[in-house]
Amino acid sequence: MKWFFNAKIGAKIMTGYVFVGIIAIVTCYIGLQSINKISRMNQELYEVNTLSQIYIDDAIDKFNETSIFLAVSLIDGDKKTGDINLADISKNDEKINEILINLENINNNEDIKREIAQIKTATANLKLLNDNLFDLILAGRMNEARSTFFSNTPYATRIIEMLRHTHDLVETQAKQKAEANLAEGKQAAIAMFFILVIGLTLSLGLGILITRRITRPLKTAVMIADQISMRDLKVEVPINYGRDEAGLMIQAFLKMAENLRGEIKQIFGGVDVLVSSASEISASTIQFTASATETAAAVSETTTTIEELRQTAKLSTQKANYISEVTHKAVQASQEGQKKVEQTLEEMYRIRQQMESIAESVVRQSEQSQAIGEIISSVDDIAEQSNLLAVNASIEAAKAGEEGKGFAVVAQEIKSLAKQSKRATAQVRTILNDIQKATSSAVMATEQGSKMVELGVTQSTGAGESIKEMARSIYEALQAVTQIAASAQQQFAGTEQTAMAMENIRLASNQNVEGSRKIETAARNLDDLGKNLRQLAERYSV
Repeated sequence: MKWFFNAKIGAKIMTGYVFVGIIAIVTCYIGLQSINKISRMNQELYEVNTLSQIYIDDAIDKFNETSIFLAVSLIDGDKKTGDINLADISKNDEKINEILINLENINNNEDIKREIAQIKTATANLKLLNDNLFDLILAGRMNEARSTFFSNTPYATRIIEMLRHTHDLVETQAKQKAEANLAEGKQAAIAMFFILVIGLTLSLGLGILITRRITRPLKTAVMIADQISMRDLKVEVPINYGRDEAGLMIQAFLKMAENLRGEIKQIFGGVDVLVSSASEISASTIQFTASATETAAAVSETTTTIEELRQTAKLSTQKANYISEVTHKAVQASQEGQKKVEQTLEEMYRIRQQMESIAESVVRQSEQSQAIGEIISSVDDIAEQSNLLAVNASIEAAKAGEEGKGFAVVAQEIKSLAKQSKRATAQVRTILNDIQKATSSAVMATEQGSKMVELGVTQSTGAGESIKEMARSIYEALQAVTQIAASAQQQFAGTEQTAMAMENIRLASNQNVEGSRKIETAARNLDDLGKNLRQLAERYSV
């Protein structure tokens, strides 16, 4: 039964059909055999018994005709009539002999064969007697012929009785064969009935067995499917349902439940990592947001300082222009003569004071430029940290897979803003270097102007020098003032550029703050997603 237990469903159903077919074939075979046997017996009944009875009746008729022909010949006494009757009697004798031969050939029964042999012997003897009788009739010896006829009559009667006895034997044999045919038919019907009952019983049992072998695994498979649909993956089937389609389907369901249990456990581990990573990312983004906010505040302060520096540079330019105008006036005044020396001296003192003020402003501007450089270094460091944080965030987003795509976009935006900040700070650093160089030139020019003014004061104080010498000195002072004005103009332009760069830095810092807030929101969403995944996975019983 193990092969049937592991057979496919189609093979099991085909086994049932084959079994029913075998029963039908056996039943048909037995029925056909019985029918053929009965047909043979009926044919034998006709060919042997029925024909034998017909032959015997014909033989009796021929013997009776012969007796009639003999009696007619005796009564008539005519030779011509006797010849005719003799010919008819000869034909009857031949016919009787043929009938007896046929009876002997078609009958296998020993009693009948014995009777036929006796009839043949008696018929031969009777023929001799009848031939003798005809000789007497043809000889005209009628009295002897009549005496012989009456003496031969018992022989003919005996033969007819023997034929009738043979007829009775044949009829008895026919009845026996008919009864045998009837018994054979009954036996065949009974055998077919019992075979049919046994076949139907076995077919019903096999059908029940096949049905149970098909429906029980299917019910178990439906139960497993319902259990899995209820999120219960603790599926156990203690019974082995074989290797048919239903058993393989149950094994597939069990394998699916086992795989789902493993995947749910992996999801639990992944969710734990996701929640932990989301928490770390959230904490990092909070710190980054705070740092970005502080950076934005520092950049705002730096922007304000740069604006003040720009105003100072503008004032320096205005002062330089003013000095230039004063110097021109000094040249004009020098042409007026010695009487303007005292006024020029006073102007020179004022110029010296202004030059000292300019020197102080330039020094302050240099110090502020250094402070701006330090702030820019801090901004550069912050941008570098932002870039590093963006790279780390991109790595974490890649680990998060599909759920981290939005976070990866935010991290990429932060990385881009950090690069923009670095470029902006590099530009600002370049501009500050130009400003510092210009400031150094201004300091040198201011010192040189101060010296020239000091020289002019000395010359004026010494009451002394000629107008030409003073004009030359004033002319030199004018050149210095022109350089100062040009330097101041350059400083003002550099300050304008620095202010624009710091404005860009401020915008980038604000974008960093906004991006960090988006990252923080994405981290919270990622954390919520991890918690939702955990809740969803906890619904399954593994």
